[in-house]
Amino acid sequence: MQSPLSISRAVYRIVFRGGTPQRIHFSSALMLSATALYLICAIVSQRLVFDSGAIPIGLLLFTSLSGVYIAAALLTRKVARGKLALTLQTVMVLMAFSQLLLLTLIPFSSVEPLKMALTSAIAVCLVVGVGNCLQFALNCRRSTAMAYTLMFGVALGAFHAIMFSLLQTLFG
Repeated sequence: MQSPLSISRAVYRIVFRGGTPQRIHFSSALMLSATALYLICAIVSQRLVFDSGAIPIGLLLFTSLSGVYIAAALLTRKVARGKLALTLQTVMVLMAFSQLLLLTLIPFSSVEPLKMALTSAIAVCLVVGVGNCLQFALNCRRSTAMAYTLMFGVALGAFHAIMFSLLQTLFG
């Protein structure tokens, strides 16, 4: 298993230097660890930074995890199994790192403009990293991969907004 330092370097290269997910070696333990870290950090960060309740946190986790696995299912036809597993693992690692970075915003949770600016920066880094992973998986141009990533992200955001409004109507 790789060390956290080498995984952190790989994430830095994927997000900021356009690297490929090949730097992170696939292992079931890392996949489970990244998923567990994402779940724990997402619950804590949403509760402490954004003061969300149980239903919005559950909806966020449902939307994000099902979105990742739906995207992986859509890629199964075009991407080889090894590349797909590596891409899925790297996306989970990127999502875990993004939630870990959100935990650093806890001291700034009362300063609304700073919190939103830093949250937006983290979201942009996540989109760029996922776009680079998709570029590796599909072996396509960077602009095409970013367009796919943004379109899927907008679709997930719309699904989340619709489900949130329906749940507000139901429980509100």
